[in-house]
Formats: sequence, C-alpha cells, structure tokens
Amino acid sequence: MLRVAHFIHSDGAGGGPKVVRQLLEGLDVEMFQQSVVHGGHGALTQWCRDHNIPEIEVPTQSVVSGILGLNSLVRAFRRLSPDVVILHGQWAAPTGAWAAGRAAISHSIYVAHCPAFYHSTSMFRAIRNYIAEKIPCSRCDRVVALSDGSFYNYLYRGWAPEEHLVKIHNGVDTSSVPSAEAVDALRRDFHWQGGAKNAVFVGRIDDQKRVDWLLEAWLIALSSRSGEAAWHLWIVGDGRERTAMERRVRESGLESSVHFVGNQPDGMVWIAASDLLVLSSLYEGHALVPLEAMACSKPVAAFFTDGVTDSVADGQTGLLAPLGDVASLGKNIATLLGDAPRSEEMGAAGRKRMEAVFPISKTVAAYAELIEEVCCDQMSS
Repeated sequence: MLRVAHFIHSDGAGGGPKVVRQLLEGLDVEMFQQSVVHGGHGALTQWCRDHNIPEIEVPTQSVVSGILGLNSLVRAFRRLSPDVVILHGQWAAPTGAWAAGRAAISHSIYVAHCPAFYHSTSMFRAIRNYIAEKIPCSRCDRVVALSDGSFYNYLYRGWAPEEHLVKIHNGVDTSSVPSAEAVDALRRDFHWQGGAKNAVFVGRIDDQKRVDWLLEAWLIALSSRSGEAAWHLWIVGDGRERTAMERRVRESGLESSVHFVGNQPDGMVWIAASDLLVLSSLYEGHALVPLEAMACSKPVAAFFTDGVTDSVADGQTGLLAPLGDVASLGKNIATLLGDAPRSEEMGAAGRKRMEAVFPISKTVAAYAELIEEVCCDQMSS
C-alpha cells in the first residue's frame, strides 16, 4: 500500500479542496493510504474528520504565513511519512516542494490548479511567480497541467522538463448532481418566481474572475431582453472585491436584478436551480463549475480562455465570447436566457459531453496511474 499525503495551502472556497476530496473518495483504499495537510479549517477538513482521514492543520493560508510556517509543514510531513506528497495549487507548490525535501520525502507531484504565469501583471509579480513555479517544477517528479493551454505554457516556457509534464483534466461525479428536492428548496428559500430567468455565477470575487466584466455584460444582456419575464443574476461566492462590486451594482442601478449571496455550502445546487451558468474569468486552471453545469444539464456563457475551452464546446454546450469582449458575453447571456429550447438543447449536449470526456472515474484512474508510476522504483525495491 502506498502512503499519499495531499497538501493544500488553504481549505477555503474553490476547486482545489474539491479535487482533493474527489481523490480521497475515489482512490482505492486497498492501494492508497491517504492523508491531508492543509491551511485553515473548511469543508474539506470537516469531511476528513467525519470520515477518519488523517489530517494536520498548518499555518499556510497566505504567502507570508506559508513561509513562516515552513517548519510546521516539515514536521507534518515527517509525522505522516508518505511515499509521495501531492501539492495542490500555486502557493502549496514551492513551500510544499521545499518542505518535502527537508522531510526526506522521496516523491512529490505538483498539481497546477492555478498556474502563476497567468497573472504576471508587473515585474514584481513576474519574478515572484517565476520563483513560485520554478521551485516545484524543478523539484517535483511530475507537474500536472489541467488544461491544454496550461500544458503548452509550461512546455513553451521550459519551466518543467517535457518528460515530467502530464495533462489530467478535472472531472465531475454525476452522483453529486443535486436532487430535485434540494433545487426546489433553494428556489423557495430565495423566492425564485416561476416565470423569471436566473443566471448564476459561482466563484471567488477577485481580479481573476473579473466580476466587473460580468456586471458590464449583464447590463448589455438586460438591454436586449424581450418579454416581461424578470431576469436575475445571482453571484455565489465572496472575495476581496465584493464590496467594490456591490458598490458598482448600486451605481449602475442593478440592485433589483443582481444579488450577492456570499459563499454557500453547495454551489452546485445553485447551478442546478438556474437557467444558465455565467463565467467571466480571465483564466482558469481547469474550472470545475462549467463541468458541474454540464453535469446539471445547464448551458454555459463564458469567455474563450484557458481552462474553459477544454470543457465548453462553443455553439454546442454553451456560448463563448472572445476574452474581454463584454458586449459579446452580454449578447450570449441574452441569447441563452431568451431562447429556452436552445438552452435546453445545449444543456443536454453538455451532459453527454461531460459523461463521455470528464467522468470523475477517468480523472481518478489517471491520478492512480501517475502515483504508481512516480513510486514505481520504490515499489520494485
């Protein structure tokens, strides 16, 4: 049996903790003994405790605390003594790779949930991000890119040896699709009216997700609305730009149609209850929410960007606008909210595509094969 430790710098909202849980649930317990090292205490931590998965909390929620908490991280790795450490996400990667070396862990894998090269918007950030990527790319046995765009960026930049690069897409378990009862309960609790149309955004409210672009697009969509049915945009999530975005909503006179509901226990039930998922990200590793929308048979309106185009087939399972073209995004939102038969057709096509290309069983099998491959020398000895 192989001992596998997952390290994620923050157990908060986002796709990283979800992926860790998928692997905890999916990897064969007869072959892999898993544990989790994490910063903070969120849904993943609670799930581990409920299911008797060994977990250790370390002070790594931010870049500064991650550096200051390196000794705690080394001690956690030594205590668990895994055969391989899987580093989930950008800030877990450099600290985790260094700490794994100090703890004499033989093998490590870096899963690039949010590659740093997408937001090198200043000289300082470019240098910082180069260091953050170069450490794990040079130290880890494998670097897992989640999308075609990420894979080719790592290859082009030469940050990781080509033979160490692996591409594994995220996946979704169709059994996680919310029940009709859960959907009805949400609609009742938030007073969704039968004739209204509801679009949902699920994600952090920060500069990566570009909620400002989404609000501009929503204004354009409303101007194209025909008929008397009310249209509503529900923003599910939180983040450092929430206050600024709420102010923008008030200044734009959108209070009656745009609603901020903060972080929710289950973002997927919001998607299942809606008519449309909207995503305005500048970039993604490989976003889970479009896959969740496809599992729920909902169409997607988003930008044509890395981590989205792998999932959403433009014109078939949703509509993609050129990156930053808010007018086109607004037009696509209006098209999908205003044409129910087309939206339903795209939603059904999305479900078929998700089942064929992105089942969670395929993702878990790829990680199981990768872990065994990385540890093969140890297994043979």
